[in-house]
Amino acid sequence: MPTFRKLPTGGVRAIVRIKPHPAITKTFDLMRDAKAWAMAEESRLRFGARPVAAAASERTVKAMVDAYLLNGTEHLSPSTIGPVTRSLRWLADQAGHRRVADLIPDDMRALRKLFMSEPAARRGTDPTKAKPRGPATADNWLAYCRVAFSEAIKWGWITYNPAGQIEKLNRNAGKTDVVRRSLTVAQRKRLMQEVAEHEALRDAVALYLATGARQMDIMTLTAGDVILEARAEAIVLSIDKADGLQHVVPIADTKVLAMLRRRVKGKQARELLFPGSVVDKQGNPKPVDLRRPWEAALSRAGIELPAGTSWHALRHTAAVHVLRNGASLPEVGALLGHRTPQATAVYAQVHPEHLRKVAGLMAKASR
Repeated sequence: MPTFRKLPTGGVRAIVRIKPHPAITKTFDLMRDAKAWAMAEESRLRFGARPVAAAASERTVKAMVDAYLLNGTEHLSPSTIGPVTRSLRWLADQAGHRRVADLIPDDMRALRKLFMSEPAARRGTDPTKAKPRGPATADNWLAYCRVAFSEAIKWGWITYNPAGQIEKLNRNAGKTDVVRRSLTVAQRKRLMQEVAEHEALRDAVALYLATGARQMDIMTLTAGDVILEARAEAIVLSIDKADGLQHVVPIADTKVLAMLRRRVKGKQARELLFPGSVVDKQGNPKPVDLRRPWEAALSRAGIELPAGTSWHALRHTAAVHVLRNGASLPEVGALLGHRTPQATAVYAQVHPEHLRKVAGLMAKASR
């Protein structure tokens, strides 16, 4: 059994003794990292894995990255090779001089934190608008590093993966603040003024705000998804869900109704409402790419959204608007197509009235 000693400096020293092998030790900042390393080393010694040769233990992070990118990427898809290469090259730039065998989980956590803090711009966008990377991007970077270290273990360079036991970041941090992630009434007015000259963007934004639908639900809508009711007093927006069910949203806004009628007119059932100029392999148009005009409109309107919000701000805006006009949380959940009440619970801060009603009922029941 491995033993662990707490050091006066606050770290933890792990010691593994398996006869007839000599004792091996390593120091960590966290107990969980020390235990993970000790378990890996104990398994290696017990089951007869080859020890790391002295020459292999001197290998640097840069050498590992070069070797992996040269020989270890055959299984990667073409769309993945680019992000993997950029991520590992960044690792080599920051820690390429260090020995692979010397890295511990705390080193990888510190590198991930540095990776997040560095401003980065999307490829093909203005470099001056670079923003810090998000938690999801940082976790992907760590996952790419983890695979490279796993290959180094197979090569006999190391016996322990320093990125293997690191917890993921909280990707939902701040996302529950839906008010901050939605648009105010004044911002909505400014935004609609700025998108007025771009027909596809103007229509898409209006439909987002009228339905609270997700971006891909709107952009993949076809003429067959828009159903004219018999009395023609409303249009029902039918969105195919991932589970095969349909999320039906009635629309009452007369301007949005007129826009939908205009876009549906003359189209076949499978034709997109928002087709772009790029076609797929079958020759069918792909959804129009509105990212650049959308970002330009936000900039002109002076609207800055939290990282990771973008189009989803319109979904939050629609939900917050109907809540403040008297809708209940279950009604908002039905509008947004939420599958569970927990998904709608983030809007409780906007509409605390239902909580007051529950408190009143509890008070009556306790009398």
